[in-house]
Amino acid sequence: MKKIVLTFVVLCVLALAKGYSQSYKGGIGLRLGRPSGITGKTFLNKNAALEGIFHYWKGGFGLTGLYEIHSQLGRDKNLQFYYGAGAGFTVQDHYHNDYFSLGIDGVIGIEYKIKSAPISLGLDIKPYLNVIPEIGISETNVDAALSVRYTF
Repeated sequence: MKKIVLTFVVLCVLALAKGYSQSYKGGIGLRLGRPSGITGKTFLNKNAALEGIFHYWKGGFGLTGLYEIHSQLGRDKNLQFYYGAGAGFTVQDHYHNDYFSLGIDGVIGIEYKIKSAPISLGLDIKPYLNVIPEIGISETNVDAALSVRYTF
């Protein structure tokens, strides 16, 4: 049932998405959630961006790269809906054994660029599927976070 509701919400948001525009060229800041880290985003054109996420979690670190499509929501060009995909890896000390994982990541979220300040706020869900060392799906394969970026 949760998957049906989520699919319905995503389709409604996509139906409401209008136009393509962004109100800044790039930004860097913090990603606060599971896992927390540093995020950077740069726009390639008016509706496509690259985002990089570096995180430290459970005695290890990870790096994720995402290609995102942005779409304006409503009339305010500062409010954006985005979705995309990419890849990431994690290196951890897993119970005193070195652990390496490589996977495929997706992302869906909304972002608001504050008009009067060089700050953007983003809220997203980032599902992932590890393919190395083994393919694995569980209920914990979804990250969610709030991103706060200084924009330029």
